[in-house]
Amino acid sequence: MKKFSTFLGEAVAPISSNASNTKMGGVYEMGTVLHIHDNTAAKQNKDKVYQKKITDMRKQYNDAIPSFSPEKQADIKKKSEDSGKAYLSSLSNDEGIEPDHIHEVHHTHLGISEHLGRDVVRADNPHDLVVKGKKGRSKFIHGASLKATAGTASNNPIASFERQSATHGMNVGTTKTWTAGKKKVGLHNMTNAQIKERRDEPKVVAENQATQQKAAKLHAKAFNGATHEQRQQHILHFLKAHPDMPYHYVVGEKGGKSIPINKHPAVAAINNAENITATVSNNVVKFHDEQGNHIASAEHRPTHGSFYSPQTNFKFGSVKAPSND
Repeated sequence: MKKFSTFLGEAVAPISSNASNTKMGGVYEMGTVLHIHDNTAAKQNKDKVYQKKITDMRKQYNDAIPSFSPEKQADIKKKSEDSGKAYLSSLSNDEGIEPDHIHEVHHTHLGISEHLGRDVVRADNPHDLVVKGKKGRSKFIHGASLKATAGTASNNPIASFERQSATHGMNVGTTKTWTAGKKKVGLHNMTNAQIKERRDEPKVVAENQATQQKAAKLHAKAFNGATHEQRQQHILHFLKAHPDMPYHYVVGEKGGKSIPINKHPAVAAINNAENITATVSNNVVKFHDEQGNHIASAEHRPTHGSFYSPQTNFKFGSVKAPSND
């Protein structure tokens, strides 16, 4: 496992939801689950239901991996292996959980409620896998959020972003801003399919950029008007740092890295901050602590071109002073 000393300053992968990238992410996750299964006591688990799940997953993985180019196959396999190794290493170092303690590994991309035995909010729990087992006489369950490459901590549609922000004492108002922008260029009564046909028109692109900046400024204003505790709550929520089950944040690139979410440098900086302020650069809100450390960013942007499904996407900060952002 590599240290996180430079992790937060690494390049962020571009946001995409196209079918190929989605499929690649699923295969990477399955590969990581299988690596952990094959290198822990889970491999000797005699439970037939569990082993059937693994057999079915291995078949799904083996059926999917040939659809990628040889170079991409090698990349997926390496990132899965490196992620598995990094997570097992951080489990040992930070949790005292060793490979022979782990008796089950599950792919939890659809949620962890069934493993906790109660309903929890999927958006608060980014676990892509969980491990279960026994350490001495005590049972445990633990999870990992898997990233093939460093990316966003959360992608939030505007409506859900506003609803959650209101619980943090922030009435952001970005929905009205995006609606007003659409009206200015005659898109307000259109479906996404219709917007797609006009999204590259120069006046639409220009208005979209102006709307992004307005949304970012509204976000920063609402944030700076909140209490310190509300500001912390706001960022920690959208960085998924208040899970119902402990997890490690795992990235497969550059040899693999894994760290408990509460020890993530950005999360630690937010928890330790005495004051947090928001500033705006184009369509990005940057959050800094009282020492000037960049602790998080929130980008206001559409997902597929001008005015197409706008979101607010949060990323971990570099935890460096502004001159080094």
